[in-house]
Amino acid sequence: MLKTAKNHLVKLLSETSTGSERDFRNAVYAVIDEPLFDRIMSYIDLARSSASAEIIAGGRGDKSKRYFFEPTVIVVSDPHFSTMEEEIFGPVITIWIYDDDKYAIIQACRALRSDRRPGSSLPDSH
Repeated sequence: MLKTAKNHLVKLLSETSTGSERDFRNAVYAVIDEPLFDRIMSYIDLARSSASAEIIAGGRGDKSKRYFFEPTVIVVSDPHFSTMEEEIFGPVITIWIYDDDKYAIIQACRALRSDRRPGSSLPDSH
């Protein structure tokens, strides 16, 4: 199933247009400036060099004419990989595949019980 989903996603992204924000047919635009471009590229480079990540689509940027990135999809084996926990502000998405029968419900419950940070909207349960 993963291979089928991957092939579908790669095909969909290859059909996604990138270009000027003035052309509403484009789905992906340039990022705002070079520092942001470099920051986004540092995440992509980290994924490229990590044993716990694989770039399955995109991963290339071009700053010769503005600051464009291909829509990039990263698959990780570590749910705490930096692209899973930090906001990137660019056309990058990270996927972590888990065994939902063994993991999802347990982790969701643990996360809800442990979220007691100031400003959390979750009520304390006693």
